[in-house]
Amino acid sequence: MSEIKKIFTGTSWFFPFAGLLSLGLGTVIAAESGKPISFVSLLAGIFIFLSLFLLERIQNYISSSKTNLFSKVGRTDKLRNPQLVALIFGAFALIFVCLYLLLREQVLIGVNLIWLGLLVLLFTISFSQAGRLWSLGFRWLLEGLIISPVLLLLGSSLQGSQPVYAQLLLALAVFLLYGGISIALLFPNYEDTLEKGSRSFLTVIGWEQAITVHNVLLLMAFICLGGYSFVSGSWRTHWGSFAMVLVAGLEIYLLQRLSRGMKPNWPLLRAVGISVFTGVMYFLYFGFINY
Repeated sequence: MSEIKKIFTGTSWFFPFAGLLSLGLGTVIAAESGKPISFVSLLAGIFIFLSLFLLERIQNYISSSKTNLFSKVGRTDKLRNPQLVALIFGAFALIFVCLYLLLREQVLIGVNLIWLGLLVLLFTISFSQAGRLWSLGFRWLLEGLIISPVLLLLGSSLQGSQPVYAQLLLALAVFLLYGGISIALLFPNYEDTLEKGSRSFLTVIGWEQAITVHNVLLLMAFICLGGYSFVSGSWRTHWGSFAMVLVAGLEIYLLQRLSRGMKPNWPLLRAVGISVFTGVMYFLYFGFINY
C-alpha cells in the first residue's frame, strides 16, 4: 500500500476527473442524438482511460530521481516491488479485456480505432523521455488534447454516433476551458516548483505571460461555446453554461490581484477554477439530457 501512495504523490486529480466528465459528456451527446447507450462500451472506455493514467503515473514514479530527471538509478529496485508489478500487470490486463469487450460490441472499428490510437499515442508521449521533458512545460496542452477532442469524441463514437461540425466547436471549447483552468491551478505550486528547480509552464514563459494566456484561453472557450450554441441552435438548453462566465471572471480577478502584488488566496483560486470547469460541464450535461 505504501508503494501505491508513492505513485500518486503530487498527482493532480483534476485531469482524471475532467477526463471522466468529458468521456461521459460524449456519451450523453450520443444519447441525445437518439442512440441507445451501451454501458459496456462506456465502462470499457472509462477503464481504458484510467488504466493508461495509472500506467503513466507508474512510469513517472519509477523514472523519477532526486538527482536527475531521467536517471535510471533505483529503477530496477522499484520494478522488483510486487505491488508495482501487480499494478502494471493488472492495468495491461484490464486494457486487453476492455478491448475484447469493445470488439464484442462491434465498436472497435473505424473512427473508434483512430480515437483509441490517439489516446494511446498521447499517453505514450508522456511516457517517453523526450515527451516527459517537453510536457513538463506544456503538460496542460498534452492533457487538454486527451480531455478534448479525444475523450469527448471517443465517448460519442463508442455509442455509434459520428461527430458533426457543431460538436467540433464544443470539443474546442472544452479543450480551451481545460487549458485555462489547468494553468490557473499551477499558480499555487509556483514557489515549490522554483525551490525544487522543476520545469512548468509558469517557469517556461513566466507567470505574468501565463496569466495572459490563461485569460485568452478562457475568453476563447466561451466564444467557442457561444459559437456551438449558435450553430447547433441549442442556446435555450445550454444558456446555463454562460452563467459560469461570472465565476470565470472571479478567477481572472484573483490572478490579476496576484499580478498587482496582492496577497494570493490559493484555496479560493483552486475552488473557483474547478467550479468553472465542473459548472460548465454540468450545464452541458443538463442541456443535452433535457434537450
